[in-house]
Amino acid sequence: MPQITSGPNVGCAPLCVTYTIQSTPTATSAYWTFGNGDAANGVLTAQSCYNAQGVYTINAVVTDINGCLGSTTYTAEVYPKPVADFNHAPIKPIINIDGEVTFTDASWGANIVSWNWFFMNTAQYTSIEQNPHFQYYEPGNYVVALVVKSDKGCTDTILRPLVVGEDYGLYVPNAFTPNADGWNDTFFPKGFGIVKYELTIFDRWGEKVFATKEFTDSWDGTFQSRGTKVCKEDVYTWLIDCTDVFGKSHELKGHVTLIR
Repeated sequence: MPQITSGPNVGCAPLCVTYTIQSTPTATSAYWTFGNGDAANGVLTAQSCYNAQGVYTINAVVTDINGCLGSTTYTAEVYPKPVADFNHAPIKPIINIDGEVTFTDASWGANIVSWNWFFMNTAQYTSIEQNPHFQYYEPGNYVVALVVKSDKGCTDTILRPLVVGEDYGLYVPNAFTPNADGWNDTFFPKGFGIVKYELTIFDRWGEKVFATKEFTDSWDGTFQSRGTKVCKEDVYTWLIDCTDVFGKSHELKGHVTLIR
C-alpha cells in the first residue's frame, strides 16, 4: 500500500514541500495532484509550493512493480504571512519644532501578536509597543524598520525611510558699537537652516554701504565701496534674501542702529 512522506508540511506562506512515495510492493511511478492546481507525473518524489494560506490535499495515484494501481492522500497546512506596514506623523518632522514622531502600526494579513521597531541603525533605539513614539535629536536621513510576528510564528519586515528636517531660524541684532573695544564691534545676523543668503545694508538716503553673500561675513561700520571710510552714527536699513533648508525663500527687512 503506498504512502506519502514529506518534510515539514505545516508552515508559513510561501511553503514549499517535497513529497516522496513509499510503497510495498515497490512503486515505479506516480501521478500527483497537489491541491493548488499543480501536478506531476511519473516521479516518486515531487515538490510543490503554496503561496496562500489554507489546507491542501495532496493525492498520488501509484503504479507498483506488478502494474497494480493504488492511491494515497496527504495534507499540507499553510499559515497566513503577515504584511508589515506602518504610518508616521508628522510626515516630515522638523528638529526643535516637532516634539516626537508617532508611529502607527498598519500591518495586516494575519493575527499579529508582536512588534519590533528599530528607529535608527543601532539596536539601542528600539520598541516592542504596537504604536510607539520616538524623539529624534539630530536632522538627517533615517531608516525605520518594523518586524511583525503572527500567532503562528510567521514574520515580515518593512524598511521605510524617514527624513528629519533641520529647523530654520534667523536672528538679526538691532544695534552695534564699532568702537574697537572687542565687544559688539560688528553687525552680523545669526541663524541656522540657511542654504542661500544675501545681506545688503543701506544708509538713510538709500546708498548701499555693505553687501555680502557669505553668512559668516560681518559689517564693521565702514562703507564697503569706499575703502575704510567710517559710517557715521545713524540708523541703517538692512535687507536679507535667503533660502532655508526646505527650499523656501524669505525676504526680510529691518533696521540697525550704529552707535559710536
